[in-house]
Amino acid sequence: MAFSGIYKLDDGKPYLNNCFPARNLLRVPEEGQGHWLVVQKGNLKKKPKGLVGAQAERRESLKATSFEFKGKKGSRRENQVDLPGRILDQAFLLKHHCVRKPSDLCTINVSGLKFSKAKENDFKHFHSVIYINASENLLPLEAFHMFPALKELDLAFNGIKTIYVKYGDFKLLEFLDLSFNSLTVEAICDLGILPHLRVLLLTGNGLTSLPPNLAVAEQEASVTSLTSKRYILRFPALETLMLDDNRLSNPSCFASLAGLRRLKKLSLDENRIIRIPYLQQVQLYDESVDWNGGRG
Repeated sequence: MAFSGIYKLDDGKPYLNNCFPARNLLRVPEEGQGHWLVVQKGNLKKKPKGLVGAQAERRESLKATSFEFKGKKGSRRENQVDLPGRILDQAFLLKHHCVRKPSDLCTINVSGLKFSKAKENDFKHFHSVIYINASENLLPLEAFHMFPALKELDLAFNGIKTIYVKYGDFKLLEFLDLSFNSLTVEAICDLGILPHLRVLLLTGNGLTSLPPNLAVAEQEASVTSLTSKRYILRFPALETLMLDDNRLSNPSCFASLAGLRRLKKLSLDENRIIRIPYLQQVQLYDESVDWNGGRG
């Protein structure tokens, strides 16, 4: 008898086949988000004009559909309290992924299943989950903060406007996709406390500006003395930032991005920027004991 997600060897014992490989093991680090800009331009030159035009038309159609979808999601999220909604919990995850216990699960895919609530305390038992695809739902970012080993999280198309995270949440998170939501400027700032976030996708959020203090240090008063303060940099590990398909137009956005010291890949494609200010390379100061890249 065959089981979904399970195969048997000669000894007759079932073994899971739906846990690996996790997505981050397949991704080539140097050819990830952002690298496609260069590759795409090279490929377009080699293709017939008719094919290029058809692809461009299809992309515009997809964008129109996605923004319409985003608007519906946002309006539904505002009235979320009046909707019964589906609840994401441990029982569903075990049944949906055909596993017997939480420790057997390494990746989660609940994309497009119309969840609007989650039992957060259930997730602390999933010690092996490192990747979650929860796109096309109505779930907030903070619903996933109890996954202890989570490294990659896809929350595109969730109607998210605000972010509620605190120090100590998402300690291992490296990849976060918040594309096609409705994030505010304040919400983007709040993401800056995630200590190991390397890749952040903010495509299609309708952003018209970036916070002026996007990467500037925050002052934090010491618990023992109000005169003793520490300085904590926002986005201390961020290397890739996707801001394409937004409405950025003011050159001041470059000043906001200038403080991201580890940034290697930046996409501002499909925005309204018409000029770039003079950019000058500067020598970074050595880090001292008064500066901290994050909290471990």
